[in-house]
Amino acid sequence: MPPGWGSPAALVLVADGEALEATGEALDAAGDALAEAEEALGAAGDALPATGEALVGAEAALVGVDAGLDDGPV
Repeated sequence: MPPGWGSPAALVLVADGEALEATGEALDAAGDALAEAEEALGAAGDALPATGEALVGAEAALVGVDAGLDDGPV
């Protein structure tokens, strides 16, 4: 080992420290992604009642069209 590099154990500790730092950064990024996904799921959950109401309205309109078709030609 070249002079000034320190002991092999010290080099392993430095490499381990760098790996831990990279792991910490990856975990931070994953946490940020999870927070964004949680916000998106919350927004989707908030939209569900309006979506349900729109589907009920669309169903009522289709029932009306179907009833009109059942009357036969005009």
